[in-house]
Amino acid sequence: MSVVAWLRGPRKDDRAIARPREELGRILQDEARLEKIRTAKNLLSDLAPEESHRLVDGVARHFLSYVLDLPAAESYHHARAFGLLDHSLEVAEFALRSALTHYFVCDTQAYPERQVHLLPRIRYAAWFFGLLHDVGKILEVEVRAPDETCWNPFEETLADFAGRHGRERCLLVWEKGRGLNAHVWHSAYFTGLLLGPAVARYLGRRLVREYLAQRSLAAKEVLRLIHEADRRSTGADVRQQAQAAHEARSEGGSVPLHVAVKDYLEKVPVALSNAILKGVLRLNVLGGEVFAGHRWILLRYPEALIGLVPLLQEEVGRECAAVRALEPNQRGAHDLAEALHRERLLFADPAIDTWKVKATIEQRGAHAVVNGILVDRAFLEPALGTLGDLQDFPGELFFVRASDEKSLSIEGFKVPLPLPSLPPAPALPPSPLAPASAPAARAELRRIVSPKVLIEDIRQAILDRTIGSNKLRQPCFVLRDVTYLASPIGFQILVDKGLYDRDPSAELNVYLNALAKVPCVRKLPGGRVLTAVSVRPGANPLRVVAFDTAGLFRDQAELAQLRFWTESPIRELSDDEVRAAQAARAASASDDDPEEADA
Repeated sequence: MSVVAWLRGPRKDDRAIARPREELGRILQDEARLEKIRTAKNLLSDLAPEESHRLVDGVARHFLSYVLDLPAAESYHHARAFGLLDHSLEVAEFALRSALTHYFVCDTQAYPERQVHLLPRIRYAAWFFGLLHDVGKILEVEVRAPDETCWNPFEETLADFAGRHGRERCLLVWEKGRGLNAHVWHSAYFTGLLLGPAVARYLGRRLVREYLAQRSLAAKEVLRLIHEADRRSTGADVRQQAQAAHEARSEGGSVPLHVAVKDYLEKVPVALSNAILKGVLRLNVLGGEVFAGHRWILLRYPEALIGLVPLLQEEVGRECAAVRALEPNQRGAHDLAEALHRERLLFADPAIDTWKVKATIEQRGAHAVVNGILVDRAFLEPALGTLGDLQDFPGELFFVRASDEKSLSIEGFKVPLPLPSLPPAPALPPSPLAPASAPAARAELRRIVSPKVLIEDIRQAILDRTIGSNKLRQPCFVLRDVTYLASPIGFQILVDKGLYDRDPSAELNVYLNALAKVPCVRKLPGGRVLTAVSVRPGANPLRVVAFDTAGLFRDQAELAQLRFWTESPIRELSDDEVRAAQAARAASASDDDPEEADA
């Protein structure tokens, strides 16, 4: 028995299955779909005619045999017959057009002759994987025949199943509890099933492996183009639905019982205003759920969104299946936040595009730490006008990423201003009672490198300016949120002061291991405490230990003795950026002095 037959399992005689090939041809001959296929073949101009027939026409027909007339979603976008087919063809075309403007030199610049071979295949991969990006959704529906037989996509195509039972007599039901992203995992299985020998031969084993595992920069870039194409296709369909509903209302016609996600999100401001008026959510109090800023409004997560769900269902629950599906729990809060994020109504971290933040809220000496989301105030403002003149939260808020607690700068929230530095105290005249040549008191030598004592010595050395700070070529930089101490120079100063006798150039780990146990020291993945920063553009990377400024210094009086660094932004560097900077420096040295580069 062949592997394919074994995987497929026992089934009826193939000759008894009516294969509706004519039906597939008729669907693909629809003018709009045919135009998308023609466009793909024209854009893939490197393919020979026979290759184009196998790799475009053949793949599209094979894909259609699985998705047939399935919708792309239950109620969000392309929620209609053939929605999944039309959406997939559109995403494939958009991704291919974007790929044509990219040369993916990251994988081909070392060997120009490979560029001629790889570029057409990378661009075809954008079309092929764009077509299959949502194919896993076939596992999120249940197609049931009149005799209660259910379609098994692992056993046969939907075209085969519909040919036996009649598609018009089959019932389609969406699986409950399927979640938002389960189809992404399912798509991987069907990608291998739909890959086919022709595509596998054209792309080659290496490219297929890289794209399935996302192991190359070109593969990641193709995935990014597909994601952008997906958002573009989804947004266009949602806007089209909203426009159709608006025109139906304007003409006095009946609006179908389906409200696009963007439409129901427009009810969120009204639901939020009602929640505040009814006391469901508390505004601008330390233990509350809503905090107003000039640019963003912080909603406590998930508590605030859980409170919004019932009010939102009162507004549009009858018309919108997506709202009816929301549950007043953490899962419903996540679904609502994801919908707001897709419409770009939330603050999202520019580096990793996540919407959850952690906020430290301070008011009149008390503080609280909460998770939250930041909603665009311009989006909420019209409905919140019913609350009167909405004042900003009078306290102070500090934001970090919820994932790794990296500081975030959020526009429009009140934060403490940098305290002015105090001038150094004037030197006192020598006391007449003291001997003129009194020897300076010698610092006590630490017998061990204790974490508690070491952090105290570093703090005191910065305050008394033994460790110089906030000037170029000084080892310490004090910012409002973080303080950077250069290594090993900062530890060497403590040795020179007579506090320690462990040479940091040879025993640096002794100091770093001690600091790794201090809570105010920021740790990297794996527990590392050393990171690299760029003090100014073009400068060499500087290895530093990063401290939370509020944890390193005990109170505002100590901070008042320091001048905060404001000359240029200090940027933390990734390992790849450090290696690139070192390679550039080595290359520059080799051009100027080959002997220095060798050294």
